[in-house]
Amino acid sequence: MKINLVEKSTGVKPWRNAVVAACRAAMLEAGWETVLRPVIFSAVFTYVRPPSHFYTGRNSMKLRPDAPARPVDADLSKLVRSTEDAITTAGGWKDDMLAADYAGTCKVYAGDGHRRALLVPGAHIIITEITEGII
Repeated sequence: MKINLVEKSTGVKPWRNAVVAACRAAMLEAGWETVLRPVIFSAVFTYVRPPSHFYTGRNSMKLRPDAPARPVDADLSKLVRSTEDAITTAGGWKDDMLAADYAGTCKVYAGDGHRRALLVPGAHIIITEITEGII
């Protein structure tokens, strides 16, 4: 029996490609070799609020009270998995099983005050190799 898995989301492939390119560029700039030891993975995924979160007319810059505090339209675990797969493809680490800790991984809106939020949609990703003595 043969099973074909097809990605449902049309945004996954472009996202993975963007992460692969960014990871390779970061590795080149930092002189970073493929990681072979456990890591702490942290990603802050930034979204832009949709217009429906705001009033209209002269109050179009005011946030509606019923607007969610955090993005709820994407599955965080799927975002993490597709990002991990892209880092593996880029050669950032040997395998995504090396992610031993997910510190501060979350979804936020741009401009909502999160210290690692971007000004545009995307992700701020930090991978820290775990060395002896780090708890």
